[in-house]
Amino acid sequence: MKKGIDVSYCQGNIDFNKIDKNQVQFVIIRSSFGWEANQKDNCFERNYEGFKRLKIPVGAYHYSYAKTAEQAVKEAKYCLECIKGKSFDLPVFIDMEEASCAAAGRRACTDVVKAFIRTMEKAGYSSGIYTNPNWLENYLYKGEIIGKVNLWLAQWGSSKPYCDCMIWQYDVGKKGAISGINADIDLDYCYADIQSKSTSANKTSTVPVNVLADRDKFLKKAAEYIGKNGYYVCKTKLGLDAILDWCAFAVSAIMKDCGFIGKYTDGVHSFASDEARYGDGKYGTWFLKGTMKVEPGDLIMFRYSGLNPIDKYSASHIGIVEKVDGNTLTTLEGNVEGSGDNWANTSTFKRKTRYLNDSSVYAFFRPKWNSTSTSSGSSASAALSTGIPDIYYQVFAGGRWLPYVKNLSDYAGLSGKPIVGMMAKVTKGHIRYRVHLIGGGWLPWVTDLEDFAGSARLTSQIDCVQMELVGLSGYTVKYRVKCAGRAAYLPYVTGWNDKDSNGYAGIYGAAIDRLQAIIVKK
Repeated sequence: MKKGIDVSYCQGNIDFNKIDKNQVQFVIIRSSFGWEANQKDNCFERNYEGFKRLKIPVGAYHYSYAKTAEQAVKEAKYCLECIKGKSFDLPVFIDMEEASCAAAGRRACTDVVKAFIRTMEKAGYSSGIYTNPNWLENYLYKGEIIGKVNLWLAQWGSSKPYCDCMIWQYDVGKKGAISGINADIDLDYCYADIQSKSTSANKTSTVPVNVLADRDKFLKKAAEYIGKNGYYVCKTKLGLDAILDWCAFAVSAIMKDCGFIGKYTDGVHSFASDEARYGDGKYGTWFLKGTMKVEPGDLIMFRYSGLNPIDKYSASHIGIVEKVDGNTLTTLEGNVEGSGDNWANTSTFKRKTRYLNDSSVYAFFRPKWNSTSTSSGSSASAALSTGIPDIYYQVFAGGRWLPYVKNLSDYAGLSGKPIVGMMAKVTKGHIRYRVHLIGGGWLPWVTDLEDFAGSARLTSQIDCVQMELVGLSGYTVKYRVKCAGRAAYLPYVTGWNDKDSNGYAGIYGAAIDRLQAIIVKK
C-alpha cells in the first residue's frame, strides 16, 4: 500500500523542493473539466512537470459534467488534448460527483463512465472512475463498476473502504499536513503495483508482438494445466499478489509458459481479457458467435446475467477451445467450481464440454497464430472470406438486441417495432455507420463494433442510416431500410453523401423497422 495525494489548482503553487517522498509516494493531478475550450486545470502543466521531476508516480483525473455517452466522449477527447504527450504511471480517471449529472439517471451515468473509459483506453491510456459510495449506491450500476474498472473511491472517516478499489481517498489533510503544500490536501492510499502501470498514448500494451504464436504448442501446454489451482496459476506462474479472475489469468500463464508473452497490460491484467478487448486486432480477432467458424485455440467467452449487453467485450467467464465437433466444444477452463474466500484454491483447471448453441456462449477471440500451426482448422487469416467480404449487422428493437444478420440472408429488425440502435462489422476492411434520430440529428460515426449507433439510452427512434466501407478498394456497401407501417422497402443506397437524398437510407421523421445490407463490387 502506497501513500499519496491528489492535487489541482486549489493547492496553488506547490513548493516541489519541500515535497517529502515518504509522505507522497504517488499523486493524481487534475488535468481538465468539461469539454469546452479553456477548461484545462491552470496548474496541470506545473504540477505534472514538478512531480515528474521528482520521479513520483503520476496519474490524472478529469472532472465530468457529462450527462450522456456522447458528451462523455467529447470530454475524453478534450482530456486527451490536455494530456497530449504526457505519460502516466496510474490511470486517467473520470471524476463522477457532479450533482447536476445525477438527474440523468443511473443508466446514463453508467454509460458516461464506460464511454469515457473506452475512449481513453482506445487512445492508449489506462482509465478508471473516481466516485463515492453514495454515487455507487444511487446513481451508478455498481455491478458494472466494482471489479470491472479501475476504481478510485472517495470515502472519508471510515476504517476501511466501502468496497475493493485501486485507490482509496480516505481523508483530507489540513494546511501544512504535506510539506511544500500550503493548502488543505486530499490523502489517498493505492493498493496497486504502481511501478508497473506506466501508460501513454504511445504505449498501449506491454505484450510484445511475438504473441504471433504456434497454436499446437499453446494447446499442448494448456492440457498440462489440468488439475492446477488458482494459487498455482496466479502466484507461482504469474507472480501476482492476489488471485483475481483466474479463468483469464490461466490463459496468460499458459501463454507465458509457451514463451509467447512475458508481460501483461498494466501489470496485473491478463492477455485473455485485455488483449481481446483493447488490442484492436493487433494480437488477434474478436468475433461474435455465428460470424466466424470456431476453431481449436480460440478463446471462448461466456456472458451471464448482470452484464451490459451494449458492451460487446463484457465476459463473465473465459476458456480455451480445445476441440470442435459440430455443436459440441471441448474446452479447457479455470475457475469452474469452488466457493467462499478460498474459491480459487479449491477450484482447478479442467476440461469441460460446452455447446455452441448455449445462450451463455456469445463470443470468441482468436490470437494471430503462426502459419506453422498444424492442428485441424485454418488460421485466423485464412478464416476470412477470400472473395467478396461479408457484412454482419444487428439492431436494437422491441427492447433487446436482435441476432446478427449476414448479408441478405434475412433482415435485421422486428415488423412494426422502431429501430433505436444498430451495430455492424465486415470480414475485410472496415465499416463505418451513423444514424439520424427522429426529432434530433445525425449522431457521430461509429466504426466496426467500437460502439453502437443510437441514443445513449436507446430510447430515440432512428429514421435514417448511412454506411460506408473503408480500407478496401473495389468494393462498396449497399443497404436499404423499411419504414414502420409501410409495405415496401425504400430503394437501395450505395455508399453515402450529404449532397442529395440518395446519400442515406430512410425518410426524415419516419421510424424504420427493418435494415438490410450487403457488400458489392463497384
